[in-house]
Parts: sequence; C-alpha cells; structure tokens
Amino acid sequence: MKSFKGIFVTWVFTTLALLVAVFFYFWSELGEIVFGTGEANTGLVQATLDDADIATIKAVRLERDLKDSAPAASTAPAIAVTDLRVVAKVGMNVTVGFRLSASPSTTQYPTLRIFVLAGRQTARTVDLSPQRYAHGVRLSNEQIRVPLTLNPGETGFTAQALPGEQGGAV
Repeated sequence: MKSFKGIFVTWVFTTLALLVAVFFYFWSELGEIVFGTGEANTGLVQATLDDADIATIKAVRLERDLKDSAPAASTAPAIAVTDLRVVAKVGMNVTVGFRLSASPSTTQYPTLRIFVLAGRQTARTVDLSPQRYAHGVRLSNEQIRVPLTLNPGETGFTAQALPGEQGGAV
C-alpha cells in the first residue's frame, strides 16, 4: 500500500501536468485568435498586389463600410401562406382559400404561386400577380380566395407567396 506522501506527490504531479496541458491548449487557441495563425485562418483567401496593381486602385472600402451601405434586405416584410383549404368544389372547378399574412403590414401584395399536385408530384404551377386576385388595400392578415380549374389526375395543391419585384402595389 502506498504511503500518504506517495499518493500526495502523484496527485500533485498529475494536477500540474493537466494544468500545463490546459495552459498550452489555451495559449495555442489565443495565438490563432489574436495572431491569425493555425487552422482558424485557413479559410481566408489572401491576395498579393504588385506595384502595377496598386496604381489602378481608385478607392478602398472596409468590410464594415460595405455592410453599412448595403440596402437593407430586412426591410421587406415576411409574408406567409397558411390555412390552405378547398372552399368550394363544382366538378373540376375549385375555389382555393388560404390566409395571407405579412409582418410588418404592407401595401405590396405578393405574386401567388400555386403548385397543383397530381399525387405527390407537382403537375403544374399557376402564378397569380396581385392584379389577378381580390385583396384589400393593406396586407397584414387576410383571407384570400382563388378559383382554379383542375385537370384530370390533379388531386391537391400548395401555395407560396413571392414578394418583391414579382408583386406590386394595388
């Protein structure tokens, strides 16, 4: 059986070895972060310029300046299509109903893309510009109804709102 002194010395040396290993691990990570060395920097592409290239530079913009001057993509409202259902059906003619909601509300109504399904496959798509379906003046949360004529074999549908350039104000 080991003596108390032997167990204590073994415990101290093991603890010191672990502390040294942890110290060197964090030191190497700090070097990668601060100095850009090691694996953390391998994804960057570094370019070199010749003297002839430097003469052609007109302006230098920092990445943070580019982010500030870029048009804000977040200004476009998030538009969702929910509660899809068949409101009425007469023969091959159906009225499709769904809820169209935008956050924040907007006067820009989206183009609606309806995917008509045959089984689990898309048989065809129907795109409806805002001028081709009835809607209110300002979109926030609105029930939309669209008449469709089904072809033989078509059994269902899904819908998607396409905001932006494809939509329009009405």
